[in-house]
Amino acid sequence: MRWFNVKEIFNVLVTSGAGFIGSHLVDRLVDMEYFVRVVDDLSSGSLENVKSWLGNPRFGFVRGDLKDLAVAGEAVRLSCRELLRSMAGSNSV
Repeated sequence: MRWFNVKEIFNVLVTSGAGFIGSHLVDRLVDMEYFVRVVDDLSSGSLENVKSWLGNPRFGFVRGDLKDLAVAGEAVRLSCRELLRSMAGSNSV
């Protein structure tokens, strides 16, 4: 039986991740090889704060507010896709 490395399947959702504090948290988490998903409506944050991660397979960005059901669904879809991909490659699932 193969045990998962938490970083292989652990997804982190950072709200307001394009803001000053959130973007530093995102930097640290991506550097630690976690899958990071950011939801931000950019009302006070800036895409400039996370642009270095755009295109990184461990990073996903959804522009919007989690109060919007479509935005919340997209954030979950991005996170679950990585989880399912990690589990599909395992012989123990």
